[in-house]
Amino acid sequence: MDERLLKARKILQDDFAQYAEHALFIRTKDGEIVTMSPFKTAQQMLHDEVEYQRRTRGYVRIICLKARQQGISTYIEGRNYSENSQRIGGKSLVLTHKAESTDALWEMTR
Repeated sequence: MDERLLKARKILQDDFAQYAEHALFIRTKDGEIVTMSPFKTAQQMLHDEVEYQRRTRGYVRIICLKARQQGISTYIEGRNYSENSQRIGGKSLVLTHKAESTDALWEMTR
């Protein structure tokens, strides 16, 4: 693979904010397809904590008690997709309090 492409791929693997800006798209409530970036305020706060834990611990453990419509589920689904689509053998689990909610999150990822 071309050196320039390898460098770009490494950036996208290591920097979720860059990945979200250039490779993730979401559907707005109006049905418009837009990039996931820039992050909403709550997403940015979560992102900062995730990156802090990765740097200081080498792993991330966060429990989100969240309000609705803050973009947290979207952020987590995007992060899971990023991690699993760029690495071999990756796994993730999304579990909610209701089967319908789990189905809705799965549809978001698809």
